[in-house]
Amino acid sequence: MDELKPCPFCGGEAEFDGLVGTQIGISCCASMGFQKSDYMTMEERQTWNPKTYKYSDEAEAKVRAIAIKYWNKRNPNPQ
Repeated sequence: MDELKPCPFCGGEAEFDGLVGTQIGISCCASMGFQKSDYMTMEERQTWNPKTYKYSDEAEAKVRAIAIKYWNKRNPNPQ
């Protein structure tokens, strides 16, 4: 899987926030956030597990890959 590029402003190492839950974020001195379900099919949304606060491993990996793609492209509007 691709890795995150350094922060476009400070050059620091960006990190993921919110790997558990319904949102995922990438932050350093700048940030970018995503509502996970916005990038899932209806079937993937139905994999939500209230005990683990996560979607299926496949759905989580898909959203993580999308977040990396948009962070690395420096795209302010991922939709």
